[in-house]
Amino acid sequence: MTVTYGYVKAGSKAFVKGSRYAYVPYIVIDARAGVNGLAVTKTPRAGDLGCVDWQRGDGKNPYSFDHVLMFQHWVDPGASFKSREGNTSFDDRGDQSNGGAMADRTRRLSSMTVQWVRVGR
Repeated sequence: MTVTYGYVKAGSKAFVKGSRYAYVPYIVIDARAGVNGLAVTKTPRAGDLGCVDWQRGDGKNPYSFDHVLMFQHWVDPGASFKSREGNTSFDDRGDQSNGGAMADRTRRLSSMTVQWVRVGR
């Protein structure tokens, strides 16, 4: 909901208050289908979304993704990055997908499977 709130406030037509998106798998499904202004990308840039599967699945099942973050920039390209996230914990000990906090985080790709999503205006 944090991502939806931010994109609605920014004026994006991809996200709609009360309609799109409250469930991470639906972001993945729509990005893969190229609908509602969403698209899959392999080269994230600031403001793109990362849909995360903490169990590090193969990335094929859209319903395995259970967290969404907003990419800020690479720290170590292809290995770690900075993100802004809602509904996470302030540290790596709490619940990463339902921690109730808004936090800037440094994430390592080795600890997750990510579907990068570009959001159109």
